[in-house]
Amino acid sequence: MIIVLTLINFDTVLGVEPDSILRWILPGIFVVAIVLGLVWGRVLKSTRPEVYANIGLGAQAVNGGAK
Repeated sequence: MIIVLTLINFDTVLGVEPDSILRWILPGIFVVAIVLGLVWGRVLKSTRPEVYANIGLGAQAVNGGAK
């Protein structure tokens, strides 16, 4: 709910005119980053599954996930 209200009133948050393109640049950057991350994840999963399998393991990725 807060995200929706922030996006609806993003011109006020940024202090720009309501019809300004600037109000969509910052949220657009986040959308592009999310899409690129998802695409990169799919590429890794299909081309380098061993690297993809280590995502999120942190320090355990060094020793192959052994505990």
